[in-house]
Amino acid sequence: MVLRRHQKESRAHARAPYRESVRYFEWDRARQAQGVEIGAGGMFLKTSAPLPEGRMVTLRLALPGTRGGFTVLARVVRTVHGGVLREPGMGVQFLDITSSARSLIDAYVQGRQAA
Repeated sequence: MVLRRHQKESRAHARAPYRESVRYFEWDRARQAQGVEIGAGGMFLKTSAPLPEGRMVTLRLALPGTRGGFTVLARVVRTVHGGVLREPGMGVQFLDITSSARSLIDAYVQGRQAA
């Protein structure tokens, strides 16, 4: 448990809960996952079929309260196979994201933290 707290403290970007459905693509295969949390640097997706670390994915995201959505290139940096206390899923790091999309995510996270 101490390790998990340390990981959150060392993150470059704050995170907030994100409970939206996320469509992502592994090459040309479309998949669906449930968002868990998001920050300007990445997010965690709940899925029963997490991809291996290092795999590249393209995400299609929409933030609550905003019009439309945006596309982000990301890399899987953490795979969780799940168990009694953990949901299966994967942490992804955003690699190619527009500055406007990153700003939208920052504003979303700040708004959620203030609430």
